[in-house]
Amino acid sequence: MRVRICLATAVLLAGAAPAPAVAQGNTSAADTREVQTYRLTIQKLQQLNRAKADLQRQRDVDPAYQQLQKRK
Repeated sequence: MRVRICLATAVLLAGAAPAPAVAQGNTSAADTREVQTYRLTIQKLQQLNRAKADLQRQRDVDPAYQQLQKRK
């Protein structure tokens, strides 16, 4: 199951990463090459998952978020 989540995240990121750069229209050739040559690895996905978990922990202890949850 965890592998599926990582794979789904990889597919999502790989598909969405170039889109904003193309939409902006002011990208340089160097920027385009950098995006095209970027390789998403399992280590990068694990780093992303750790960062997401850390952000969720920080959110959960935020008093403003706790008050918002109480109102719901």
